[in-house]
Amino acid sequence: MVGAPLLVARSLCTSTSHSSSSAASKTRLGGKLSSLFLTPKPESVPKVVDANEAISFFDAMLTSQKHHTISQRNRLLAIVIQSGRYGDAIQMYRKLETVQSDIHTVNMLVNCYSRVGCIGYGFGLLGLILKRGLQPDVIFFTTLVKGLCLEKRVEEAGWVVGRMEELGCCPDEVMWGTFYSGLCSLGDWDAAVGLCDKVAGQCNVDSDVRVRINLLCHSVIIHHLIGKGLVVRAEEVMLEMRRKGVSPDLFAYHSFIYHWCCAGEIEKAKNMFSEMRGSGMFPTVATYNMMVHGLCRAGRFEEVQRIISDMKSSSVSPDAVTYTCLIDGLCRARSLATARCVFDEMKKDRILPDAVTYTSLIDGLCRAGELEEAWCIFTEMKNSAMSPDVVTYTSLINGFCCAGEMEQAMFIFQKMKSSGPEPNLLTYSSIIHGLCSTGQIVKACDIYRSMMKTGVSLDVVAYTTLIHPFCEVGDWNTAIGIFNEMKRKGVSPDIVTYSSIIHGLCRAGELVKAWFLFVEMKRMSVSLDVVIYSSIINVLCRAGKVGKAKGLFYKMKADGVFPNEYTYTSIIGGLCKVGDWKGAFRIFKQMLEQGVKPNYITLDAVRNARLKKRNRSETTQLLYLESEIEEQIATSAKHSRRSS
Repeated sequence: MVGAPLLVARSLCTSTSHSSSSAASKTRLGGKLSSLFLTPKPESVPKVVDANEAISFFDAMLTSQKHHTISQRNRLLAIVIQSGRYGDAIQMYRKLETVQSDIHTVNMLVNCYSRVGCIGYGFGLLGLILKRGLQPDVIFFTTLVKGLCLEKRVEEAGWVVGRMEELGCCPDEVMWGTFYSGLCSLGDWDAAVGLCDKVAGQCNVDSDVRVRINLLCHSVIIHHLIGKGLVVRAEEVMLEMRRKGVSPDLFAYHSFIYHWCCAGEIEKAKNMFSEMRGSGMFPTVATYNMMVHGLCRAGRFEEVQRIISDMKSSSVSPDAVTYTCLIDGLCRARSLATARCVFDEMKKDRILPDAVTYTSLIDGLCRAGELEEAWCIFTEMKNSAMSPDVVTYTSLINGFCCAGEMEQAMFIFQKMKSSGPEPNLLTYSSIIHGLCSTGQIVKACDIYRSMMKTGVSLDVVAYTTLIHPFCEVGDWNTAIGIFNEMKRKGVSPDIVTYSSIIHGLCRAGELVKAWFLFVEMKRMSVSLDVVIYSSIINVLCRAGKVGKAKGLFYKMKADGVFPNEYTYTSIIGGLCKVGDWKGAFRIFKQMLEQGVKPNYITLDAVRNARLKKRNRSETTQLLYLESEIEEQIATSAKHSRRSS
């Protein structure tokens, strides 16, 4: 098992990992670099270079006869690492074996090994550091521990932490936090606490430091428990902390407050906030922002104002996040005038709106149909040198599509493709839906084809989103084409996909196609829902196949799918049409027993059947059924008025 990662690391270290673009860059810069490093007084390394240029500068530096500082080489190495090219960075380091390097160089290398899943080489680096007479620092050990934890080698990470002091380095809080996060990844919370105590006990620290370590341990565990949804267990850990005489820190409180705010449990968040202040801890801007976010999501804007007033009186200044949360909440609540006032107040307070702020306001205005105002904000955003992202563009495009203003939507879409971010699935879906809604089916198909050429990867939700607008306008060729392509690419349709197509086919009276898909669903063991059953029953009744519809109705109930008013209306209307008024009355009684109330559509179905009848006896029976339905509708309306 050890051999595989070692081989991977060795191949990374010995292979020529420069990309073709790197080689091209090196050739292009060759003359310039040679002269740069061989001149008596070479220019300094440029402040901004990309990874390819950094590699070329590095190679030229090594062949130069001039002396270059370790920090210069380290900076080039850092540029390559920041671009995610860890294999290239490892190869660059190997070229330094005959050149002096420092602890910063080694720290970057151990980070590379961690990133490529070969942290075992970190132990070799530790030996190399000691051999060269360098002193490993806390950054080296933290990176080593993090890499071991990522590979689930937590006990080895604990061994490293326990031996740090022997090597002249004391763990800091970042180190402990990293180690405890690794322990939490095991999922055995009791063992995590026990191992924390064991490792901490091996360190020669005074009691104050030990208390801080203990506090950090519990806080990290609380954070991870809440992240896993184990909130009750996190509360137990909090109680355990208090029993040990350890007061929770800001990190622990934040974990709870953030969770309760996101879960909509505002009262619990407020209680935790009050408890935190009662324990003598001062809320930070992050604490207040969590509360503002939660209260805005709950629509409790009066309390938001009180929180912001409290924030200012506590000498904590609201930041861009505070204002953005409030603007976003007001937009969702359709309080656009207030949101605009807050936006203006934000700028007056010299707090610059960021891309998220602008996007929240633009999206809110678009949803409310305030497209002219949204366009003005979008223009202001671009004029302030703020680059709109894909969410901003998509919000604007969707707004114009929903308003049927496809010319403007297409204009923005083309601008986005030429000079903005790449459109995503939601962007394409908005355009396709808008074009379909305005009858521009050919253009919608063209957009779909151009999207597929971009190589975008679609899942079942994405395919269903694209199928739906074509179903709505009855373009079955395109809808079925996308459906078949979806299956060809190995994406299995789900209940929502089938529902979209079957419901649309049934509305168009395409019984044969709908029935074929219905049978396919059962063969594929896709669970059938009330929408699919109701759609098929309705189209069968309209086609006069009432016996088949009736059989499907009882099969539906046997499968545990409960009919709704649409299902009952379809089957009652169908039975009335073929003169089976007894069957219709029986199903009407079942409808009432199941607590499903008839509506005016049910009444119309029976009335239309009666008006087509010539037989006096049948007409009388249908009139009786009509009166029963009318009575039920009147009773429901009376109860509804009372409750309101």
